[in-house]
Amino acid sequence: MQAIWQDIYRILGLRGDLGDEALRFAGTWALKSRPNRIISQEDAAAELTQAAGTTLKGIAGIGEHLKAVVKAVHEIDNNVRLRAVTRIAQARFVATAILFRSFEPAVQADLLRKWERVTFRIYGLGGADSRYKVGDYVRLGYDILANNIGPEEIGGSLTALSKGYTMDDLILGSDCWLYCYDGWQEELRYLLFRYDKFLSKISGEKLNAGQWNKVWSEDPARSIEHILPQSSGADYVYHLGNLTMLPPNLNSSLKDKPRGEKAGTYLKCGLKATVAVGKQIENGTAWDLSAIEARAADVEAFVRKEWAN
Repeated sequence: MQAIWQDIYRILGLRGDLGDEALRFAGTWALKSRPNRIISQEDAAAELTQAAGTTLKGIAGIGEHLKAVVKAVHEIDNNVRLRAVTRIAQARFVATAILFRSFEPAVQADLLRKWERVTFRIYGLGGADSRYKVGDYVRLGYDILANNIGPEEIGGSLTALSKGYTMDDLILGSDCWLYCYDGWQEELRYLLFRYDKFLSKISGEKLNAGQWNKVWSEDPARSIEHILPQSSGADYVYHLGNLTMLPPNLNSSLKDKPRGEKAGTYLKCGLKATVAVGKQIENGTAWDLSAIEARAADVEAFVRKEWAN
């Protein structure tokens, strides 16, 4: 048990919050019946103590179980690219269960892709908060681990979670993209990353991972570039079509420069969507509401396809 706890604390480091979450997750899976919520730390400790019993084998078994949960929780938290889909506890619970099961790599990757798409539709595009789909996610996460359900059933259950979140429900006219900044910065960064990946693929080029790593390394607000600057006072400065990504150091260097002076930086930044804006400006496009709405429509077409019903 000393060795197990040394391993657990080595993984956690100073992240006590991750330890708290791992305890709650492990205790929820120790319940004998399907729960509708993730239980508290106190209840989790009681459940794990009861499950361990008084034999060395039982105690060590629970210790190993908790260590495996800690590893999975840490792996999810460590993936900054997924921050937009891991901010909701019940969503993390399901992803942790999938990782814990140690499926074949291709199966695990497929299930995590489905989980990622469904979760972003509900909480990212759908704008649902942490009160939504709690029981649905928690029961699925419990079944994945405690009831050992198979990949096909997991995939079907993930698809069922998105019922009621069709594209037509999520995208209600162009006005839905009018304000995509405060309160949506993590989701915006994630969406524009996926869009950049798509543009790289259709152009036959590799995603510029080096530049995106710089974007992921800091708070999203430091990398969100307002093409028409915030100082313009325009009503549509936070419109999806007016927002793009730049590595933090480049973004801060531009500040409120006119769009014409920004074009050269856009063209050299290595991010496909931002390079495309630079080309438009260089070719004389007036960056007005019409151009902004046209760019948002291009991004929307990608969203409708990528997160299709």
